[in-house]
Amino acid sequence: MINFLEFPVTEAALARYEAAPRAIREQLPAHVVYVLCFIVDDALIPFYVGETGRFVGRMNDYRLANFTASTDFTIGEAAKYFIANQYAVVVGYKSSSTDEKERKKEERLVIRGVLTSGRRLLNCFPSYEYCAANKSDERTAVQCFCEMMIRAARDTLV
Repeated sequence: MINFLEFPVTEAALARYEAAPRAIREQLPAHVVYVLCFIVDDALIPFYVGETGRFVGRMNDYRLANFTASTDFTIGEAAKYFIANQYAVVVGYKSSSTDEKERKKEERLVIRGVLTSGRRLLNCFPSYEYCAANKSDERTAVQCFCEMMIRAARDTLV
């Protein structure tokens, strides 16, 4: 079963699902495969697939979007861009193995399924070396990729 949470996964967002945010955080699985999606005309459009052994912490990494961590910055900036442009962002997640190799195998299958369905993912977006990269240029590149994903989603929903 796939569950969904609003992104960013914050105490305030968690509070919408339960009166006690700490209780729900403790109920969330740590070991998951997840899909970050933006919503266009009620359709979930995946933009990143991942796996982790620390689900809430990983979502916080994206919220912080630290430039020294290429994936965190790229995914965090994409989520911020979608939200700033009035596209809700949600994360779908499914409990997975405590074994990282098994989670990565499951992640690969989900990525393959999304890509072969005709969607693009930020998983395929080139990473950067933060020491040599320009933060503004990287942000602009992510935003251009997001615009391409929005156009593609709108074209397929017509």
